[in-house]
Amino acid sequence: MYEPLLFIHSWFRWFAFAGVLIVFLRELRAASLGAAWQPSDVTWMKGAAHALTAQVALGILLYATSPYIHGLLRDMKTTMGEHTARFFAVEHGFAMLLAVGATHMGATIAQKGASDKAKHTRATIFFGVAGLLMVYGIPWWRPLLRFG
Repeated sequence: MYEPLLFIHSWFRWFAFAGVLIVFLRELRAASLGAAWQPSDVTWMKGAAHALTAQVALGILLYATSPYIHGLLRDMKTTMGEHTARFFAVEHGFAMLLAVGATHMGATIAQKGASDKAKHTRATIFFGVAGLLMVYGIPWWRPLLRFG
């Protein structure tokens, strides 16, 4: 089960990341142009938030089935002293959980803005934070696309 999950998680991350990036750019543009708030803004935000939630759910399953993670968790003192081990045992998952929280909070809080500009600005901030957390949490030094 581990290998198929790793493959799916590796590829689906780009879909989730693209969704967050698209929402950020759409909302940044709308805020800067003073555009009206549209139902499509909510659709895009919820779609990106749900895609990231699915990616995090895959990640949790991967975390639970990974022999690598199980080994890291057996010796946390050593794990915390080594960058790559600490990244996968703690930082990666924590950053992604924060990112998914930011997208869901952003989708909710943005809709409560007093004006269209406030709604777009709030969405820009929350999805920007989520995007930065994702950039931090992606292991850029590992294969960016797995083929097996």
